[in-house]
Amino acid sequence: MSCYCGSGELFEVCCQLRHLVHERADTAESLMRARYSAYVLGMTEFLNRTWLDGDGVESAADLKVVNWCGLDIVSTRAGMKSDSEGWVEFKAYFIEHDRLFCLHENSHFVQNQGHWFYKEGELYRHEPKELALNAECPCGSGKKYKRCCRRQL
Repeated sequence: MSCYCGSGELFEVCCQLRHLVHERADTAESLMRARYSAYVLGMTEFLNRTWLDGDGVESAADLKVVNWCGLDIVSTRAGMKSDSEGWVEFKAYFIEHDRLFCLHENSHFVQNQGHWFYKEGELYRHEPKELALNAECPCGSGKKYKRCCRRQL
């Protein structure tokens, strides 16, 4: 199965490895991708463990369950193995009530003792878009929305 983060890799050799072994997230972007996959899967323990100072999600009930349908990395600044901090601007898409929402954030990550952590983010506002049933599904499957992600709602 392809990884939820959109890397093109198999989940088992991409984000799942980072979920199991935090050190595998060796850049700010790789941690960002693993955190997105954790949101898709409702993995609050991983999200809390990778949030600096423990200010994260408290329980699975705190995660609003939505139909995540894609992640686009807009840009990265620093965040490599040799850096102490980095920024990843991303757009994460989800569907709710036949509308496509975009969570657009510039996330700040810091590296502490060889591990990357999410520190904070600046959100950008986007208006949701109505999804037509016969439109191409925003998840990129190539199927019509009504025959793809709408079925999962």
